[in-house]
Amino acid sequence: MRIEQDPALWPPKITDYMRQDYLKKGLDYFQNNDGKFEASIRKYQKQNRSLSVKLFESRQSNGESYVRKWLMYSQSNGSVYCFVYKLFCSEENNVFTTGFSDWKRAQGKVKSHENSVEHRKHLLTWKTYSKCSKIDVEVTKLLNKEIDYWKNVFRRIVEVVKFIAERGLAFRGEHEIFGSPHNGNYLGILELISKFDPFLRQHLENFGQKGKCSVSYLSKTICDELIGCMGTKIYNKIITEIKEAKYYSIIVDSTPDLSDVD
Repeated sequence: MRIEQDPALWPPKITDYMRQDYLKKGLDYFQNNDGKFEASIRKYQKQNRSLSVKLFESRQSNGESYVRKWLMYSQSNGSVYCFVYKLFCSEENNVFTTGFSDWKRAQGKVKSHENSVEHRKHLLTWKTYSKCSKIDVEVTKLLNKEIDYWKNVFRRIVEVVKFIAERGLAFRGEHEIFGSPHNGNYLGILELISKFDPFLRQHLENFGQKGKCSVSYLSKTICDELIGCMGTKIYNKIITEIKEAKYYSIIVDSTPDLSDVD
């Protein structure tokens, strides 16, 4: 079977056998990112825009940059495609399956796609296939590095939440601003640990003041979700012990609010 280098010329339905052939060719074969993007020119009112080679580069959350090897350019229609979406995604109408060419919003759209749950899921699927194929492993290494990074962040966050919850301390302060003495125990303890933990210090510098749409594991939303998960686990443990015990007693220690309701 002939393997088309141009992603726009790939067949609409790709079988498992065909998928293996594409994977064996490797990501570099399909990128077509040598800077010759004449077919990508699109007219926006009185201005022409085209694909920039910079779109093939991305900066990681840890500050490192790498080539977006999953991004492919079609020399026939001037659009870009996602390698893993073309091979594994069932959404036939997805723009990175059918071809993307809105260069006015290219950086934001590609970044959003790259960070999406579906894209990461298909990268993991590609990783599974790669075990049986001789293909470029650079993307796999970068993905594993990204996973390890967020695992390390998550471990620190979980320990801080456990520490505060075990002692019955308040989590929040007047606001959520790093560097303020009024940002509560949750953010305050993270700041304290970061003084002796270079990894956490770098994470706070990179994500401490990011907006609401940025994933950082530092927000009150994540904190509340962790508290809820821990509470559910403790509740289920207590229920299990009650069911297993022949006799048991319950001691309640509560604090009433202003309306005298516990």
